[in-house]
Amino acid sequence: MIGLYVQHDILRAVDIIRKRYGYIVTAIAENPVQLPVPDRLRPLTSDEANEYLENFSTSLQTLLSQKGFSSDEIAVAIDSRNAFIHTVPFDGNFSPVNVKKIIEWELSQYFPDIPSKEFLFDTYNPGFNPTKDKSPKFIYTAVLRSYIHLLQRGIRLANKQLLSINIDQFAIDNLLKFSAGSTKRERLNAVCYRRNDILYCSLLWNHRMVRYREYIIDEEHPPEKRLSMFLASASGPQRNIEQRIFYHPLDETIIDRTEQSSGWKFDNLKPFDKLTLKRKAKRNFPESLQTQEAFAPAVSVVLKGQE
Repeated sequence: MIGLYVQHDILRAVDIIRKRYGYIVTAIAENPVQLPVPDRLRPLTSDEANEYLENFSTSLQTLLSQKGFSSDEIAVAIDSRNAFIHTVPFDGNFSPVNVKKIIEWELSQYFPDIPSKEFLFDTYNPGFNPTKDKSPKFIYTAVLRSYIHLLQRGIRLANKQLLSINIDQFAIDNLLKFSAGSTKRERLNAVCYRRNDILYCSLLWNHRMVRYREYIIDEEHPPEKRLSMFLASASGPQRNIEQRIFYHPLDETIIDRTEQSSGWKFDNLKPFDKLTLKRKAKRNFPESLQTQEAFAPAVSVVLKGQE
């Protein structure tokens, strides 16, 4: 299966096959692309969609023409900036009709100029929450229909079958669970992506997301202060529980102060650590750990698809 991570300026892909003895990476590649810059969410016009489609299709086919790519199925991870993600308190009625009504009302408040039918949305019901919130909540993600259709059409033009589309931040749990293996230990993981002046953070309890937050970074609220705020939502240090921070791209300036003040430890996403690389894949294997981490969403969606 091919895992494809789509951002507005670059595509990253891996081809991974599952054998009885483990997962084999047959190809790794990245290629520039020109897709809508996620500065604000808005539907694409027909002309824009066609222009972006041509660029996406060409870039994807160039990427998949590289040696080692042979799978017919693609699982996609998209940049969280291309989605609207929100946590909603609700009345406990998780019926499809009630949830749909809640989300459509929410979207009308945040995007009054965009009809709710222009969005495709999905829900995520958090599991056990160590912060012990009293009111029930669910998380929903909304992506513009025109953007999803653009990806679907481009993948069809590449003669591939689209299996799934996930938000990058919501797929990383697959990688962390896989990396942990069969080790029995309670875990709290904070997964944070910094993109320009926004910090996107997920809190995972035993590999299941229980909290999601987005923070603005500015002079008054530097990254370490925002990260400390997020970690505080986990009710402070907990005995006999592994507490790790996965922060991409890694910022060396905040590590010591954050670890000393919070008791949490920084770690790196290691998407290829427990995978076997074939010779063709090794030729394109990224030298820097930061670039290897950038492939984590692509690897994660494959691991989910091959569970």
